[in-house]
Formats: sequence, structure tokens, C-alpha cells
Amino acid sequence: MEKNKRPNRLIKEKSPYLLQHAYNPVDWYPWCSEAFQRAKEENKPIFLSIGYSTCHWCHVMAEESFEDPEIAKILNDYFISIKVDKEERPDIDNYYMTIAQALTNNVGWPLTIIMTPDKKPFFAAAYIPKTRTYNQIGLIELLPYIHQLWQENREKILQASDELIQIIDNLMQTQTAENIDYTIHNAAFNELEKRFDEKFGGFGTAPKFPAPNNLFYLARFYYYTKNQNALKIMTKTLRHMAWGGIFDQLGAGFHRYSTDQYWILPHFEKMLYDQALLIIAYAQTYQITKDGLFIKIAQKTADFALREMYTTDGGFCSALDADTKDGEGSYYLWTARELKNLIPESDFKIFSQVYNINEQGNCAIPGMNILYSGNSMEYYARSLKMEPAELEKNIERINRVLYKHRQKREPPARDKKIMTSWNGLMISALAKLGKIISQAKYLDEAEKTANFIREKLFVNNSLYHYYLDGANIEGFLDDYAFFIRGLINLYEATFNKEYLNFATSLAALTIDKFWDSDDKGFYTVSATTESPRRIKEFHDGAIPSANAIMALNLIKLGTLENHTEFSELADQTIKANSKNIKSSPLPFLTMLSNIFLRKNISEVKIRGDKNQLTPVLNHLGKEFIPDTVFSYTPAPEENIQFHLCKNGACLAPIKNTAELLEKLHGTINYK
Repeated sequence: MEKNKRPNRLIKEKSPYLLQHAYNPVDWYPWCSEAFQRAKEENKPIFLSIGYSTCHWCHVMAEESFEDPEIAKILNDYFISIKVDKEERPDIDNYYMTIAQALTNNVGWPLTIIMTPDKKPFFAAAYIPKTRTYNQIGLIELLPYIHQLWQENREKILQASDELIQIIDNLMQTQTAENIDYTIHNAAFNELEKRFDEKFGGFGTAPKFPAPNNLFYLARFYYYTKNQNALKIMTKTLRHMAWGGIFDQLGAGFHRYSTDQYWILPHFEKMLYDQALLIIAYAQTYQITKDGLFIKIAQKTADFALREMYTTDGGFCSALDADTKDGEGSYYLWTARELKNLIPESDFKIFSQVYNINEQGNCAIPGMNILYSGNSMEYYARSLKMEPAELEKNIERINRVLYKHRQKREPPARDKKIMTSWNGLMISALAKLGKIISQAKYLDEAEKTANFIREKLFVNNSLYHYYLDGANIEGFLDDYAFFIRGLINLYEATFNKEYLNFATSLAALTIDKFWDSDDKGFYTVSATTESPRRIKEFHDGAIPSANAIMALNLIKLGTLENHTEFSELADQTIKANSKNIKSSPLPFLTMLSNIFLRKNISEVKIRGDKNQLTPVLNHLGKEFIPDTVFSYTPAPEENIQFHLCKNGACLAPIKNTAELLEKLHGTINYK
């Protein structure tokens, strides 16, 4: 397709997203000093476009505008154009997304920023069509207008950009550290209650995201308060997602979000971090409820990731695309006629009722059906006069037939970047799942991924951000924080001391590279990374806050290794953003979970014959004990004993798991 096209500078990049734009007629630069120097010399504004390879609207804007010679000529004549992969450079994306949120409600990806040669923005938007659509200006009008303003009113633009940067600077100023009272938990829970969709689960209306950070917090809140509504919000949300189109009913795995409030029609990309976080959310809800649905979904999601996202290099790829050549989601959609041709009539009657199949289509795309049930197998079994187990067995059989047929379609493309941070999340997920259901397969895969990162992405005493034909880009705080978390979870699942030792050494390295000794907390980038600005982030996004995860790591390592400095730095990290947390707790739920952890952290020191350890771990693994760390010391001639320690003091030895669990649950402290 590109035979007769000339490549631009992006052809030399490794990022799959940048390479998607390597044959655009736009004279793209990657983020580099050369681009900004040219902008200064030619006195042109910067057109910055940020996206990622599996982003549907990024593809749309590329096809409409960046492959269009008319748009390309305007950009090439009047702007210096820079393309950034948000996954490759999350620091650049985070900084300009913060600015975009201050300028407009129209944020998302592709993110469009227009700024001065000194990197000071004065315009921001998400997807922009080529020509005017309803009330949204088109790029064909916007670009000449901004060029005219730049020529005729440059001083006003420069003044406005300076004022905007000052506003952002004020927002990012250091806060006075304050203690956070435990009443903050009630305030956070009340906000979640208000946003909860009583009918379909989840939070808000449309678009509706899985919001695993909310679910993690609710699990802890329920554990400490036994608030039944917290349990209801969590379980109802997870059930409706499992029954919805957001969960791939044939191949498993979760799509990015639902375009409607009913979880029916998703945005079809599949991100690695969603799989990892939702495996954990479903698995820990199984620990709390013992409801088999939750562990089944966790296991199916893990199996999907191992089957379709694991790479031949080792480690997991970052994402599966939403699009194929036939359009967004076409890989997952069915006409009623196609389904009738593939399965017997008797099966179709059952299948169509369970998955709401009809001739007109069951979603916003006319004639197309997505597989979603919207209710439990027990519900459909009653109406079909079948036993739930029999119905489920039939549905699974039909699903296997359809999945095999679906594999003949063109599959969505994979972004093959093996990102340290997201693989760290998957290590945690597989380690937790393997421990809960006592399956070595998941623990083995977690260990393989951890060893891959250590061998391929830990270079010259530094962790690197992603692997693609080698290690690329110095690691960010996310990479260190999530990988350390994975190592801790892996240690607690295997008691291989190497993982704990490596986690401890990486934590010390993280402090050295990212810690702000003046104002506390961790920067998102190290001092050696060239970035628009060295900032600190404490709020959760699609993934938990890296500052919050580092605080969690330091609390756990401080306890396991008796390292008081780690615990003190965790306290300082929690307090560093206390003013914002107290005024608006909902964006900071992972940090709030650390307050539970810091107050209730216990260590269970297990001692005894390793041959007797497996049944003990199998029993403990099925329990939700969120703020306890486990360590093991072999003693071949002893029966298993437990030493429960809290605040530096240990109880007398405990000789059975029932007594241990009774004492653990008896030490919880909400107030």
C-alpha cells in the first residue's frame, strides 16, 4: 500500500503507533529537540498529536486528516508537527492531558495540542474531524484560523499561554502535609453510592468504564465495615460486566469500556492493564463471596491473556486493536443469519434467548448482534425449563463452535510493546489468581514474565519502559512501582526469596531516582529523563496511581524487611497530597486504601516443613485478608507454625489456620 509513498521521519521509530503514521504526507517529527529548534528558527507553532496504536478515533483522524494531502499541506506550511505515542511517553501525555483538562471538556485520544515553540499550549482538543460536524469546527477551518492568529495576534497568544502555564503551576504547587482523619472513608463511600447505577451496576451513565480502582476500594471498605451496600455495589457491577458485551463471551477478556450504560456495546480494544486489574477484582470478590461466577471470569480472563496477548519474546503485549479492515468491532459481531447457519436450530433457540439475538440486531449497529446476556444462567434456565448446569454446558459447547469459526476472521492487530508497568500488573494478577485457586500454571507464567523483565528490561541498574526489539526508554515511576508490586505478590505466592530481595533493591533504586526529598512523594520521571516538566501524580486513572502503589510497596516491604525508612517514606507519600484527598477523595481511592493498610498492617511469619506448606497456603489463599503480608522460614523438622506480628510485637505461636484467621479478622481496625 505504501510502495509509492515517501516515508517521513517516523519510519525510524520503534513505536507501532508512530510507524502507523510513517507514510502520512504530514512532515511528522517524533518528540525531539530538533523539532522544537526548527519551530523557533522558523517561528512556527507546534502541532502536537498524541495517541496510541489500538485507538479507534486515532485511526479515524489519521484516515480523515493526516492521510489527506490538503490537511498535510497546511500543517507542513504553517506548523511543526510532532506525533507522540502516549504509551511510549506517558510523561508527555500526562502533562499535556492535565493542561487540556484545564482548557476544555473535550479530552481524550487522539489528543491535539497546539503550542508555542517553548512548549506552552494555547489550544487543546480530542478528536477533530476534517470538516465541520454539527457544532464542532473542522481541522480544515481551524488550522488556517490559528495560523492567522499566530501571524496577527501573537503577543496575545503568548500571554495567554504564559497565564495558562501559571495556572497549571499553581495547581501543582506543593501542599502542606496534613493528617487524614478516618472519616474520609465515609465521604469516599458516600460519593461512590451516589454514582452507582442501581439497575445495571457500574458508576455513572455512558460511556461506562469498569473502574477497577473503585472496586478495590469497595472490597476493603466492606472488609472493615461490613457495609452490605458496599458489597452490593461491587458484586452487582462485576456480575453485569460479566453478563455484558464488554466481556467477550466467546474468547473472554474485557473490552475497554461500554458505549452505553447497559454494558452492551463496547469500545472494542482490549488493553492489558484492564485484563490484569479485572482478574484481581473478580478473584478477590470470589474470596469475599465464594461465588463461583467471579473466579470463573477471573480464570477465563487470565486464559485469554495467556492465549492471545502473550508474545513469543516473553511477556504480554500491550493491547489488541478495536479495528480490522471491516471496521470497528467487526471481529466480534454477528448477523442472526450467520449464527443460524453455524449452529443447529435447536441450539439457536437456546442461544438466541440467552444472548438476545434478533434479526434487526441487538445493539446500536443495525443488523448486528453482540453476544450479551444481561442476566444469570439461573434466570434463563427457569424460562427455558432447564437446569442451570445443563444450560451452561450447552452454551459453552455452542460458544466453542462459534469461537473456532471466529478465528477464521481477520484478527485485530496487536501492539507488541511489552510494557514493564502493565506486565507488572499482570504478574500481580497471575500470582494472586494462582494462589487463590492453587493452580501452578498461573504462578509459572507470572514467574516467567518476572524473569523476562529482569533479564531483558533491567539494564545497567535501571529498569526500562518497554521491550520491542530490545529495551527502550528509561523507566518511569509506573514501571518501577507496578513491577515491584508484582514481585511482592509473587514472593507471597511462592516464597522464593529472590523476588523479595529484588523488590527491595528496586524500591531503594526508585527512591534514589524519583523521590522528592524537599516536598515528598515521587516524581513520574527520573532526573535524567528529558520531559516537558517533572511532575508528581497522586490521582488514579485507568490504572492506580503510581505514587499510591509505591506507598503500598514501601509499607509492605517495610514490614517484611523491618525497614523503618520505607515505612516513613510511605507515610510522607500519603500525606504529600492530603489537601486534595480531603477536599475530593474519589480520585484518590488507591491512596485511601493505603490508609487502611498503614493502620492495620500485620505480618504472618510461617515456619515449618515446606512439604506441609501447600495445604496451608491453599486454605489461606481462598481468604480475603487485604492488609496482611506473609513470609516463610523453612524448618524441616517442625510442623507448620504461624507467628502473627503487628507493630513490632508477635503473638505466641499459632498452630492451625482456623485460629490464625480468627485472630487476623479480629485485629482489623476501621476507626
